[in-house]
Amino acid sequence: MTSTEEQLQQQGWTKRFTTFGQRLKEAVDLFRELGFEVRLEKPEIPEDIPDSSCTTCLSQLERTIFVRPVDFHDDTDYLFEEGEK
Repeated sequence: MTSTEEQLQQQGWTKRFTTFGQRLKEAVDLFRELGFEVRLEKPEIPEDIPDSSCTTCLSQLERTIFVRPVDFHDDTDYLFEEGEK
């Protein structure tokens, strides 16, 4: 587990899976319909995977889906940038 995953887990987020394109949109829509708050993160590429254009390209397209119940409360709000509330 990466440090980012550990931080998110402490904030109540659960890692689901990594995907891209239409499947990403479908999954986000489904989790929201099921009553979850959804957070997307760029996947962290393990250090033991060699750099390649394929890895670089996919890391720009893929997102890891994290979810938590909508009624989860903490002292931070990661869905909005400053001034967007």
